[in-house]
Amino acid sequence: MAIRVGVADDPEKFLDTDLVVWSDGRGPDPTDVVLRGLTPDQRFAATDDEAPAAPLYAGVYGVFPLTLSIPGPRHTVRQVPVGGLTWVGVHPDQRRKGVLTSMIRDHFARVAYTDWTGISALHASEPVIYGRFG
Repeated sequence: MAIRVGVADDPEKFLDTDLVVWSDGRGPDPTDVVLRGLTPDQRFAATDDEAPAAPLYAGVYGVFPLTLSIPGPRHTVRQVPVGGLTWVGVHPDQRRKGVLTSMIRDHFARVAYTDWTGISALHASEPVIYGRFG
């Protein structure tokens, strides 16, 4: 499987892939409302080069700017920009094929070459996720 990761050019396909990954039904809200807060340049998708016209992406992820407080000099606190990783999911039929590894490598490369200071932070959107680790 040859995996390519890039900006997701189809918002419907991005959202439909996410809904399959997380087994959520599609609500009545239009795609642009559901994806509000994650602009088109913040949505990324993995595709299988052997099936480029597949109806869903092999995987999806989003990244948006966050601010992280870190210790500064003389007991001060500094605010630094970070790349907030979110909306991560791999299509159930594409798991164990390197899709997630490719997406995370892509994410880290993007974070390293932006003004996010090379730092990535997982933005867990469900209490179950961040409650365990918070």
